[in-house]
Amino acid sequence: MQKQPTVKELRQLIPRKKAEGFILPTCDYLAFYATKPFLYLPLTPNQITVLWIILKMAMVLLIMKGDYLVTVIALLIFQLASIIDGVDGNIARYRKHFSLNGIYLDYVGHYVCNSLLLVSLAIGLYNSTSSIRSFIPAGIGVVTMLLTKAITINLGWYKAEQRELVEKIVPIQEISIMGEQ
Repeated sequence: MQKQPTVKELRQLIPRKKAEGFILPTCDYLAFYATKPFLYLPLTPNQITVLWIILKMAMVLLIMKGDYLVTVIALLIFQLASIIDGVDGNIARYRKHFSLNGIYLDYVGHYVCNSLLLVSLAIGLYNSTSSIRSFIPAGIGVVTMLLTKAITINLGWYKAEQRELVEKIVPIQEISIMGEQ
């Protein structure tokens, strides 16, 4: 069996972009510790992505119950899945195993799981209070989040290296950017 690097060595081997805010840098920092055990598993980065998506979906179902303690535990596990979300990228960079499908799957996982989290919180609140008003902020949140995500999907706004990856599959002339023909 090949000797696996330490967490310190992983941080040096795997290039990371600077994350902003509090949650994202914290998840990125913790993801290196979670990456270490995954190096021993024969999982591809895409399989790890599917794992955290399934984990988040299961937590969304638990949150809908509306029980306070169950919701708190489910939210903690949901956040743990966000740390595992950083593992798939670390594994991909360490093993040099990249794919556009992986990038796409990661984005879809974020959009679906985060939208469903807002909806499940509203359903859970409704189940515990019977107030239909709980759906108003959730609906506004989901629509706003999905609209902002839809805006960022435009290929013209991707970084050059991401566009180059897409161009290998579909020549740029075949893609309409911002309504251009």
